[in-house]
Amino acid sequence: MEEQNFEEISLREIYDVLMQRRWLIVALTVTAVLASVFFTSTFVTPIYRSSAVLMVTHADTQRVVRTESDLEEMVAQVSRPQEMSINTYLGQFNNEALMERVIDRLEINLGPRTLAGMIRTSAVRDTRLIEVSVEHNDPYTAALIANTVSEEFIEFISDINQQRMSQSVDFLQEQRDDVVRQLAETMNKYREYESDPRSAQIVQMELDSRLKDSIRYQSEIIQTQIEYEQLLAGRNELLKRLEQEPATFVTLLGEDGSEETANPVYLSLRQSIDEKEVEIQEKQALTRSLERAVTLLERQVRELQVELNEKNAFERVMLADIQLLEKNSALFAERITQAQIARSVDMGANNLTLVSRAVQPGRPIRPNTKKNAAVAGVLGVMASVMLVFAVEFLDNSIKNEDDVRRHLDLPVLAQVPKFR
Repeated sequence: MEEQNFEEISLREIYDVLMQRRWLIVALTVTAVLASVFFTSTFVTPIYRSSAVLMVTHADTQRVVRTESDLEEMVAQVSRPQEMSINTYLGQFNNEALMERVIDRLEINLGPRTLAGMIRTSAVRDTRLIEVSVEHNDPYTAALIANTVSEEFIEFISDINQQRMSQSVDFLQEQRDDVVRQLAETMNKYREYESDPRSAQIVQMELDSRLKDSIRYQSEIIQTQIEYEQLLAGRNELLKRLEQEPATFVTLLGEDGSEETANPVYLSLRQSIDEKEVEIQEKQALTRSLERAVTLLERQVRELQVELNEKNAFERVMLADIQLLEKNSALFAERITQAQIARSVDMGANNLTLVSRAVQPGRPIRPNTKKNAAVAGVLGVMASVMLVFAVEFLDNSIKNEDDVRRHLDLPVLAQVPKFR
């Protein structure tokens, strides 16, 4: 396997190569720098930047925990101005409607997107400031657009708020009209309910009357039961006495026979027992009649209680509906007033202030001639060095004894000096 020969190149040789063609390196570098300066100053249009500064004068509101109902919260959100943070303001600068306003005011021949591409907005860190920057090839136009955009933005925010509040007023008015209509319908139903012959008061009076009758009949049943027990006890006592009395008396008439006669006491007891039986049956019939009357009254009481409960429930619902509708009507009226006040407020002027107007810049931000020249110089040096090494690599001519030994591997016998 053949051995490979590697030639070592020292830094001295590299230095000598560069020094031999140093004028080429210098010429290319100077040419690159001059070309960069010429191209930048001749063909590149200078761009100027002018900036205006807006300050957000209202504090960011923090949402607090509310105990209001869903309706109250919804109405409150509709009736109050929209809460806008700095980021929200920044997002509105790209609005096409705002660009149209600026174009119409300045009467410039630009499209909304083209104009928006010239504008840069940013929030200054740890402040409430918004910087509005405009880049243009004319310094006066850059400052004019920056100031116009800032002024129109303030008016644009006010117009948005007025438009939103106008829509809120219309929406709240429609809702209030609907609530007033529902309230009138509910009030008519309640008046019809109050004029009903069988109102809750009448049913309550009937229920009280039935309850009193039921209590009275139950008292009569108890009294009748007591009298029945007394009659029953008296009859039993008479029966015991009747058992002890003979029904007849036997009278001896001599040897011829005897004669039976009725016992008057027995007959009297028998008559008393019969009378007691009649009274007992009457008390039993009265008890059954009273019990039937109580049963009927209890059924009527239950029916009246159901009817009364239904009427009371209906009345409670109607009164609750009326109270809620009256409350909602008052709420909508209050929020309508608030929305009308918010509509009349100049939100843009209240929340935004133009604290620093844009001025005409004295020098362009680009192109940066010095920076471009420096970059061109570095690139020129790099390209010329690479060119020098390429020329040196492609040069196969023999110039000295070292080249003879390196390329031909032969000893040098003599050297012809160079004369001038």
